[in-house]
Amino acid sequence: MSTKKAVILTIIIVVGLWLLTPFILNQILSNSKDIGADRGQFGDMYGFVTSLFSGITIIGLVYTIIQQREDIRIARMALTKQEEELKLTRNEFKLQNKTLKYQRFDNTFFNLLNLNLEIAAEIKPTTTQYLINGCVEILNRDSSTTLENEYSKLSSGKRSSADPFASSMFQFIKWICEEKRNEGRKKYLQFAFSQLNPDERIFLFYYFTLYKLHPNLEDFRSYLLEGIERTSNLTKAIDLSKRIFQEN
Repeated sequence: MSTKKAVILTIIIVVGLWLLTPFILNQILSNSKDIGADRGQFGDMYGFVTSLFSGITIIGLVYTIIQQREDIRIARMALTKQEEELKLTRNEFKLQNKTLKYQRFDNTFFNLLNLNLEIAAEIKPTTTQYLINGCVEILNRDSSTTLENEYSKLSSGKRSSADPFASSMFQFIKWICEEKRNEGRKKYLQFAFSQLNPDERIFLFYYFTLYKLHPNLEDFRSYLLEGIERTSNLTKAIDLSKRIFQEN
């Protein structure tokens, strides 16, 4: 039996006894010879019983209040535990979201990288070398026209396969630089560029320089040309790219 039911049952018994007392006393007094004396004696007893019942009732009420306070304390403890569990759940949810975000980025990264590698595979090595030599001549030439206009004069057939690759790679690099910061950016850029051969990377450098494309100046130079021998032409191009980007 629960505490609440026990208290209710006790109250019912006390009230019942209190209500039945007059009838019991009346039955006893009706058989007494000295009714006056007995009535006085039983009146005192009745008063005592009434006070006793009242005391029991008060004790029951006090016990009920104490029990209610205990129930409230238990409820508060349960609520605190629920709040802690909700906090843990929220932290786990945040961690899951963070993990999912990394997974989504990695999936997108490798999909885009594979797409660019497929495009690069369609470019003949002779085409890449032709465009590199053309870019070197443009950068070494004292021309009044803009660099990109000079580049557009190169063979359209050669450029038709290489230009989409360069544009796609630029958007890919720009996306990495926007999504990642510091060491995270470095790791992904280095991995992406490591999948390209030296000529492809040198061509991208010249192309980005001619069209003044640089998602991030420091990453653009240091990671794209990392590990590649600095020839005199490439060194001149690097110095020129610094001046071009500083002017912009």
